[in-house]
Amino acid sequence: MQTGIRKLDTEDFKLVQNMQTSVADDYIPQAFHNLIIEPNILYGLFVDGQLVSIAGYSVFAEELAMLGRLRSDVRFHGHGFATDIMAYIRDAAFENPRIRWVGANTQEENRPTNRVLDKIGLLQNISTYSAIAADVTSFEKQGKTWNKIDDLKRKRYWLDKMYATETSFFPYECYYLLPSIPKLFTDDTIRNWTFYENPAQTRMIIMKHDEKKQTYLHVIYPWDDITEQPGLWETITKAQQQLEKRLKTDVFIWMDLSKQTVNKLPDNHPFDLPSPWTLYAAYREACHE
Repeated sequence: MQTGIRKLDTEDFKLVQNMQTSVADDYIPQAFHNLIIEPNILYGLFVDGQLVSIAGYSVFAEELAMLGRLRSDVRFHGHGFATDIMAYIRDAAFENPRIRWVGANTQEENRPTNRVLDKIGLLQNISTYSAIAADVTSFEKQGKTWNKIDDLKRKRYWLDKMYATETSFFPYECYYLLPSIPKLFTDDTIRNWTFYENPAQTRMIIMKHDEKKQTYLHVIYPWDDITEQPGLWETITKAQQQLEKRLKTDVFIWMDLSKQTVNKLPDNHPFDLPSPWTLYAAYREACHE
């Protein structure tokens, strides 16, 4: 049995399509041509010319690589190919001297992938829920909408206040929780994010448009008092409606919530809460000691 791993290109599209995976309604074939273009890269593990596993990574802020898109053909389970390809792309990412951190995100209920990430030396960092809702008006308290922040210095004040520590993570995109290094927050990037703060200037939210199979308003709120702040949900709903009007499509709310926040939600909350996601990660120094 001959095995090999290489980068995938456009000519491999049909091979990916023909894989028999257990992932229903998988987005990988639909997004394939984007996943092989920088800052994304996709690899395939072949056995005797048969594509049996794929995985890849995306690079953020030149220094952070998020591993993922692991898929295996069910006809070849049990041979350790998933571990082999994930270990390979971990090392491939670190071959870039600018990459100093690699991470991978998987749901707690996905025990096979959790075992793979343990085997390749990534450590559990943080767990969050991806809370998704179509309508959050049930949270509204008839409060006034918050004040929009246009000043770049004020935006940076809040980012520094909430995400400047070495151990903090920032939900940069839906599914992508990353170490909050300064390079994530370029002037051009944060100009495109919408910030609001409450009248007392003690709370803020960040909102941005994201596309992950569906259209989302990605809402970032780094406190656990989401049901207690007057005007918070009125502000979110207004932004959702404005985005729907601009894009002429349904827009879902996405929030990354800690387990502590989820435990404080009322029983009739509007969120869909699948199994929480666990972020595994390693720094270059730890992997090369």
